Amino acid sequence: MSLRDKMSVENGFHGFYLKESFMKKRKQFVPYILLAVCMLCLSGCDNDVSDPSAAILGKWELKERAYPGGALQPFEPYEHIEFLSDGKVRTYDYESKEYQSGVASYWFEGISDFLIIGRLDYSDGTVQGSVYSYEFVSKNVLKLEVKQLLGIHDAMMRPEIYIYKRKK
Repeated sequence: MSLRDKMSVENGFHGFYLKESFMKKRKQFVPYILLAVCMLCLSGCDNDVSDPSAAILGKWELKERAYPGGALQPFEPYEHIEFLSDGKVRTYDYESKEYQSGVASYWFEGISDFLIIGRLDYSDGTVQGSVYSYEFVSKNVLKLEVKQLLGIHDAMMRPEIYIYKRKK
């Protein structure tokens, strides 16, 4: 058999060459395909919170806390807090099985993204509460760090960092 016969289309040489060429090109695109898949996966990640005022709505339980200079410690919740769409925060007590009297307010403030939770003291017009930096670790985990206390004098006894988990 001549070399020409060996290289003829009937004997599959060109088909082999085309397959080999296609495989090389396909291997070149694999990194780009993997990159596209990774980007799609990351775009749907659980911690993508673009609107904190909507993401905070619902019931949350305190699961961990840390005092100034200390490490996070587990916390057994005895209540949950509920952020309502009208800017109010209410607290539900597990022992009494009822909401506590008095409702606080919350709002997001400033360029630095602070969350303020407090009550207006009608006797002198001051706000009693706390200013927190906040981070949605995921859609179901909220980290609050105390930045400033407003009208509260027991600052030395209060935790500095709170980790809340969404209650289902």
